[in-house]
Amino acid sequence: MLWRSTEVQINIRATGICGSDIHYYHAGRIGTRVLDPKKPMVLGHESSGIVTALGEGVSKVKIGDRVAIEPGRSCDKCERCKEGRYNLCYDMHFAGSLMLGPNHGSLRRFACFPEHLCHLYVLRKRGVALKPCHKPLIILFCAIECLKK
Repeated sequence: MLWRSTEVQINIRATGICGSDIHYYHAGRIGTRVLDPKKPMVLGHESSGIVTALGEGVSKVKIGDRVAIEPGRSCDKCERCKEGRYNLCYDMHFAGSLMLGPNHGSLRRFACFPEHLCHLYVLRKRGVALKPCHKPLIILFCAIECLKK
């Protein structure tokens, strides 16, 4: 179910297990952030999948696209967000984290994320599909592609 017109529903096909997932799973906490056993939280934030539904306002991805998900949802209202530096938002809600949460993660079959957090990840020229757990490799390939232009 899409909550906003700018959201994309994704059938999650791969999720990397991060150190924070391990801490929450084994210790039920990270530092001072402690899980409440009465309010379970879905873990996972390094994910990719296939787009299965689109909100009315979505225009950059289509059903069937393979995407890597950027897990931080910013407020889109503060000065940093308006400058395009949403990664520095003080009101960031990070998937699979208790920071300003709990915020359910992507270690599940389906999840909805804003379109601007869904990035196509198949490099079709080479026929290579890279998963988000290979972030440095993705950055390298993208840099090489940019230098070729």
